[in-house]
Amino acid sequence: MQDKSTQSPVRKCTTCGIEKPLSEDYFQPVRSFAKGYSFYCNDCDTESRRQKSFAPPVLAVDRVNGDNGLSLDVDSPA
Repeated sequence: MQDKSTQSPVRKCTTCGIEKPLSEDYFQPVRSFAKGYSFYCNDCDTESRRQKSFAPPVLAVDRVNGDNGLSLDVDSPA
């Protein structure tokens, strides 16, 4: 059994919940955070960025005078 003082610090990823060593191999460095590393592990961060890059674009809707811009004018057969 190792002494706790000789073990490297670990951090639990807030996304996957897995504890990983607190190093650049597992977490992105962020100088403004207390321990200097991100709260998300590199694997979860990569997956999140990948999903965002494949997300469908959000369409802007013109809302002038209460018109939502989604009306369809269909001629009915007479």
